[in-house]
Amino acid sequence: MNFAENFSQITTASNSTENFLTDGLLTCHYAEIPTLLTNLDAYLAAQGVQANDCVAVECINSVPSALLLMLLLKKRQGFVLLPASEKKDEASTLKPVPQFCQYRLVVKPVNKIDAAEALKNPALFLTVESHNTNTQRLETQGKLFLRTSGSMGAAKIVVHDHENLLGSAKNVIAKYRFTAEDRFAIPVPIFHLYGFGAEFLPAILLGASLDLQEKTNLLKYLDRERRFNPTVAFVTPNLCEMLLHGRKIPRPYKIIVVSGQRIKEDLFRAFDPLCGSRLVNQYGSTEMGPIAARCPDESLESRVSSIGSPMSGVELRIEEDGNLYCKHPYHFSGYMDEDGNWLHQANQEWHRTGDIAIRHENNSVVVTGRADNSINRSGYLILLADVERFIEQLNYISQVTVIATKSENIQGQQLIAFCVLKPNQSVEVAQIFNDCKTILPKYAVPDDILILNEFPLLPSGKTNQQALHSLVKKTDIDATTLLNLHPALLRTKQIDDEKILSEVLNLDFEKVRHALIEAQSTSVDQVLSHFFSSDSIPDFLANKNYQLSHVGFEIGEPLDIVVKNLPHWLEKLSVIFETPVTLKKELRFSASSAFQQRVNAAVEILCLWLQVGEQLLMLELFDIAHPIAYLLPSGNKEEPITQRSVMDYLFQNDNIWHYSISVGNKEVVQQLHDAFNLLTAQQPQYKLAYSAPIQNQFDGSFHTKLINLTRHLELEFVTIID
Repeated sequence: MNFAENFSQITTASNSTENFLTDGLLTCHYAEIPTLLTNLDAYLAAQGVQANDCVAVECINSVPSALLLMLLLKKRQGFVLLPASEKKDEASTLKPVPQFCQYRLVVKPVNKIDAAEALKNPALFLTVESHNTNTQRLETQGKLFLRTSGSMGAAKIVVHDHENLLGSAKNVIAKYRFTAEDRFAIPVPIFHLYGFGAEFLPAILLGASLDLQEKTNLLKYLDRERRFNPTVAFVTPNLCEMLLHGRKIPRPYKIIVVSGQRIKEDLFRAFDPLCGSRLVNQYGSTEMGPIAARCPDESLESRVSSIGSPMSGVELRIEEDGNLYCKHPYHFSGYMDEDGNWLHQANQEWHRTGDIAIRHENNSVVVTGRADNSINRSGYLILLADVERFIEQLNYISQVTVIATKSENIQGQQLIAFCVLKPNQSVEVAQIFNDCKTILPKYAVPDDILILNEFPLLPSGKTNQQALHSLVKKTDIDATTLLNLHPALLRTKQIDDEKILSEVLNLDFEKVRHALIEAQSTSVDQVLSHFFSSDSIPDFLANKNYQLSHVGFEIGEPLDIVVKNLPHWLEKLSVIFETPVTLKKELRFSASSAFQQRVNAAVEILCLWLQVGEQLLMLELFDIAHPIAYLLPSGNKEEPITQRSVMDYLFQNDNIWHYSISVGNKEVVQQLHDAFNLLTAQQPQYKLAYSAPIQNQFDGSFHTKLINLTRHLELEFVTIID
C-alpha cells in the first residue's frame, strides 16, 4: 500500500473526526485534511510548482509543515528536508538548498491573530521561491533527500525512496505495537530522519493524534504534556536530562524512545522511573533509519545495556575488528552531492555503520563507539567513547564529550575533554585532571579539559562537534597576560591574582551571554511580572505597547579589557547561539553625575548593539571604579535550572542590574516617574533611583528608574530625545 492509499483510509476512518494534529496553536482533525491538502496543492500550482519539480522544504514542527509533508508524500513529489534558515527570509549558507531543487518552500510560524484562517490560506504560512530552473532536471519523484548531521565532519546528501520510508515506519509500528489510539508527542525536529521517519510517519500512517512541539523547553513540554496527554514520545538524551531536573512526579507513558546520540547509563536509570519504566534506546542512522531497539516490557538491565533486537527483516553482523554492519530491507539509495551527482549508490548488501560493537553471550549487541572516532596515542588505539565513559563515572560529571585535535604532542593527537557538571557542583579543572589520572591509563588522559554550562547542539539534538573544535581554537586572552597588561586598572578593582581575574572574566561572559538571551526572548510583560513578583502589576503599566530596549548591568573587568576580549566573546557567542553574533555599533561614555553620585564612584558605560541572527539587541555595560569581589555569586543555582534561575544567580550581587523599557516620549517618562512616587510611598519595597528623571547628554536618553529592594532589580523607563 502506498501513501496515497493509506491516506485515503486514515482520513475516512471512523476515528478521523476524533484524532487530530496540533502544534499548540493550530489543530485539525484527519477528516479535514483532504480539503486542506486540495487547497494547499492549488496554492503551490498557482506559484508554478509542478509535480515533477524537486522542492526544498524548510520546515518546523507545526501543523502546516505536517500538511505540506503529507501532500508531498501523497503526490510522490521529490523533496529535500531542511531546517529553518538561520537567515530567515534568505536561503541558508550553513544548510544550503541543493542545486538540483527547482523551488524553496519555507514554512513560517503562524501569528496568533491569523490562527483561525491559517490552514485555509497557505499564504499565511508558506512562501514559495523559484530556486534553480536552468539546471538539468533529475528524476526525483518518489525520493526524499536529507543531509547527514555533519556532527563529525562534512555533511552528505542521503537519498531515500518513499516506499522504503513507509516500510521502515511500519517496522516501527510493529516493534512498539503502536495503534491509532496512541497519542504521539513530537518534540524532536521532523526535518531530521529520527523525528520524521521514526515517529511522525508511523503516527500519520496510523491516523493517530500527534502534538508537534517546535523548539521545546521544559515549561513548554510539561504544559503541552498536561494538555495533550501523550502516551508516546520520541526524545533525545538532552531532553531527558532537562525533564529529569524539572519533573518531580512520575508520569507514566506507553513508551518513551530515546535516540539521536548515546544516552548515559546513569541518566537512563534516573529517568526511567519518571516515565513509568518505559524508556527504550533506539539505534538507527540517517542512511538506514530505525535499525534496532529494546521493548519497554523488557527488564531495566536489558533496556539499559544494549541496543536490543533488530527491526523486522534487519540483520546485524560484527566483524573481528568490531565494525558493525547492517543489512536493511528498507535501506537508503545512496549519497549525492549538491549538484545531484551520485557519490555512492547503495545496494541490498551489507552497509558499514561506522560503529564499533560487541555481542554478548545472550546475543545482545552493545555499541561501544565510533570506528572513525578513534586515535592512536603512544602505540595504543583509543576509542574516544571509552574515555568519555570513564570520565562520566566521576560523581560530579553530568556530560562529557572528548575530541581529538589536529595538533599533536609526543603521545600523538591531543585530546580535549569538554565537561558539563551536575547541578550544584563546583569543581576545578585541576581536580578533574587528577581524577582522570586515577581512572585512565596515562596515554588516555586528556591534554586539556574545558568546563561548559551546556553543549552546543545541532538541530537533531546531537552534540555539535565542529562547534566544540571551534571553541578550542578561539580562546580568550589568558588571565596572566591581562594582569601584566593592565595592572593599574585591575588594582582599582582589587583584582590582583589570576584566580580572581579568571572568575571575573568567566562571570562577565556568562552575564553577557544570558543578558543576550533575555534581550532576545523576554517580553515586557514577563519583565514586569518578574519585577513586581507576587504584587500585581500597577494599572498604569498594564496593557501598554512598550518595548524592551536593553538589559544593563555591572561588568567586573575594566572596559579596556572588555574591548580586548570582545572579538573572542563574539566568536564563542556565535557558536553558542548557532548563528553569527556581530558587533554593529558601540558607544562608550561617562555615566551621568547623578548616577556616579549614587554609586559613589567614577563610572564608564559601554553600549553594545549586537546582531544575533536577524535580531539587533542592545546591552549596557557599567564599569564602576570600586572593588568588585562582592560581584561574584555565592550559593547554588535554584532548581529546576531555568533561564530565570540562572539570571537570578549570576546577577544576585549586581546592584544596578536593570531592564530598560522604551516608552513613547519625555512626557510619558515624567508621568511614570510621578506615578512611581505615589507607589513608593505606599509600598516601601520599591524605591526611585532619582528624585527626578535624568537627561543623559552623551546618548540623548531621558529616563527614570524604579528599584525593587527585595529583588535587587531595577526597571528603567526611557525615551530618546532628538
